[in-house]
Amino acid sequence: MNEFVVDYVPLIVKEHLIRLNFAERMKEDVTPDSPFFKKRVMNADELFDIASAAELLGAHALYVKLIVLGDKELQKLKELVTVGVQRFQASRTLTKDASGRTCASYFSGDYEQHEDMEYARYEGEAFPTPTQKAKPQGVSWHISHFSLIPTFLWSLFQNRSATGVDFPQQADIEHIGNQYAFHVFEGDYQKPLFRNFFDGSDGWYRVSYQGRSNYGIAPSRYCNMSDPSHGCTTIAGIYSWGLLASIDPDIARVQTALIDLARSSDSSIACFEPRCFRERYYRYADTSFSFLDAEGRIQYPPALIVVLSELALSFSESLP
Repeated sequence: MNEFVVDYVPLIVKEHLIRLNFAERMKEDVTPDSPFFKKRVMNADELFDIASAAELLGAHALYVKLIVLGDKELQKLKELVTVGVQRFQASRTLTKDASGRTCASYFSGDYEQHEDMEYARYEGEAFPTPTQKAKPQGVSWHISHFSLIPTFLWSLFQNRSATGVDFPQQADIEHIGNQYAFHVFEGDYQKPLFRNFFDGSDGWYRVSYQGRSNYGIAPSRYCNMSDPSHGCTTIAGIYSWGLLASIDPDIARVQTALIDLARSSDSSIACFEPRCFRERYYRYADTSFSFLDAEGRIQYPPALIVVLSELALSFSESLP
């Protein structure tokens, strides 16, 4: 394994991170006199590269003889993280809610012209018709895509001393946690649901995606995991947030609600029929979001395993 790491690190650094030259592109995105200033959107590949660079720098700091990086590579990776954080922060929208909490959303309006968003302001129950097209104004990413952001923030937070970039701080996690826990999460800890978009709006998404007839992602309260015309992305939207649970108690409370949902025996929530809450909103890969199957035997649902493992990692890293 050590030999594999020694051989693989240069490939990751040179071919997967530095060669793509994302740092130069992102510099243009945050330079006021650049023709690309505030025009290009930040994409997932950039976010993954920034987080990977932070992880490599952290690994190098811990195992300098195994994770070998030259001075030029160290400089390039640190530049990628520094510029990447600046670009990410340029996408932030800070607001004060009615309770006085500072909330952080990101990427507002970035994809409002995209065809996936043609019905994003329509929040009705019925499958939308062309007359109900309602493109958004200032809507953030869909929560299924936004779920990569907690992983991104986790990597940056855990490796701040190695990257030299003091972001995110505790307050940054709290601000995005406020948005997640009080404006995306709908507030029912017994029956947890999440609005479709991270800014807190809840319209339709990807209607007739890639030419599929009678297909769309419905507003959260109308979605159904067994009905493609009213699809849900609840499962994808809950991923990764457990990584931040040890840092922010409001995020932890939402994650606890998901664990409670998985072990619930309430007949309206936990029966193994499509009409029940857990089956309607959380069934995934032909498996109930439950510790036990319909016969009372222990099972291992993929989505539940993800939530549990992220919580375990988060709190294990926070131990002294």
